[in-house]
Amino acid sequence: MAGFRALMFALPPVGRRWSAGLRAAAAVAVPGIALVLAGASASALFVTLGTFAVLYGEGRPYRVRAGVVAAAGAALLAAAALGASVGTVVPPGPVSVLVVSVVAVLATYVVDALRLGPPGPLFFALVCAGAQAAVEAGARPWVVLGCAAAGVGSSVLVSMAGVLADRTKPERTAVERAVRAVDAFVSAERKPGTLLVPRSRRRGLRCTTRDIRAGVRNRI
Repeated sequence: MAGFRALMFALPPVGRRWSAGLRAAAAVAVPGIALVLAGASASALFVTLGTFAVLYGEGRPYRVRAGVVAAAGAALLAAAALGASVGTVVPPGPVSVLVVSVVAVLATYVVDALRLGPPGPLFFALVCAGAQAAVEAGARPWVVLGCAAAGVGSSVLVSMAGVLADRTKPERTAVERAVRAVDAFVSAERKPGTLLVPRSRRRGLRCTTRDIRAGVRNRI
C-alpha cells in the first residue's frame, strides 16, 4: 500500500525554485508598479498577459534566452490581439470558445516548432481568453495590448538580468544536474538484485556512463 501511495501521490524532489519565482514576480511588478504610480491601477493587471513570457526562458543559456522569451512574448501578444479583436466584435458565446480552441491548437504547433518547452501552450489560450474577457468587460483593446507589450518587454529584461552576476550559471546548473542523474543511475546499477538494463549491455553501459561523467565534469 505504501508503494501505491508513493506512486500515485508522491511529488518528485524538484527542489526549490526561488530564482524562477523571483524573476516571474519582478517581471509583473516592474510594469505593474509603474502603471499604479501613473494612476492607471485598473490596467496594471493586464501586464500579466505579456509577463507569462518570462516562464519560457527558465533554464536557457543567456546567449539564447532573450530570443526565446521575445518569441514567446510575440506569440502571446498575437493571442492577446486576436482575443481583444474577437471580444470587440463578437458577443460571448460559441464563437469565443471556438477562437480560444483554435489558439490552443496553433499554440501547440508554435511551441513545438520553436522548441519553447515548458510551460507549453496553455498560457497562449489563457491570454487569448483573458484579453477577450477584458474587452468584453469594457477595457479598451489598445490598453490591453499596450500593457501586455509592456509585460513582454519587462520579461525580456528581467530574464536577462542574471547575466550581470553570473553569465554561465544556466549551463553549469544543467551540467551538475546531468552529473547527479548519471551518478544516481550508476549507484542503482551497483545495488544487488537491480537490473535496469540487460546484462549483455552492461559493459557498454558502464563505459558510456563513465565517459559521460568525465565529459560533463570537465565542462563545469
